[in-house]
Amino acid sequence: MHANYYDFEHCMSDDARVAFLHEAYERIFSHTVEGTYRNINRVLKFLRQSDFYSIPCRHHAFVGGNAWHQLETMCHAFIKPELSANSPLIENYCQLLPLWKDADTFGKAIVCMLHDIGNVQNVQFPPRIMKRHGRRSTYVLIDHLKFELMFDENMAIIYHQQHSEEELRYATPDEEAYDRISQFGLYQMVQICDTISAEAPLTEQLLKMRLESLYQLLGC
Repeated sequence: MHANYYDFEHCMSDDARVAFLHEAYERIFSHTVEGTYRNINRVLKFLRQSDFYSIPCRHHAFVGGNAWHQLETMCHAFIKPELSANSPLIENYCQLLPLWKDADTFGKAIVCMLHDIGNVQNVQFPPRIMKRHGRRSTYVLIDHLKFELMFDENMAIIYHQQHSEEELRYATPDEEAYDRISQFGLYQMVQICDTISAEAPLTEQLLKMRLESLYQLLGC
């Protein structure tokens, strides 16, 4: 199910939405990076100077939809989505939550909020990765921006579109890699939270409410 523009109940103008997304990213990353000894400044500068905050994505087809979707993913990682109690998505979410609940906060932010950074239009991708959605994002971060991803962050972003055991097993090079990646909490987090955002997107009002709750949880 892909929502159309009006399902999001937008009140902000396109320019205001871009500014809203930019402020949210700066606020979250500036806070969660504290004490990690990792440098997010080059990434934040790239986000400001690229089309990251304005581009749409397939299931959020409006100005800013790509970053909006990733913010939804971040909110779901920290706040239980409001879905029907008998929804397979929420059942899966509740089963998987213990795997990532205590993971590093900055790592969760990186994976949730940058797993689709590869959708930007101003990076020249090598032909060998053009059709590899997750790998395009790690290319931007590692190869283009020289940002150091932890191994589980890297794998979670690369394989975030593999939403079942069969899909992940087919995408990984061997059984050992499959076993290792499938146990990563960040991989389980992004694949379920990404799916919930795509299939049950938040309205503008709901995303604002969830973000305020997230800011309180993070203390930012």
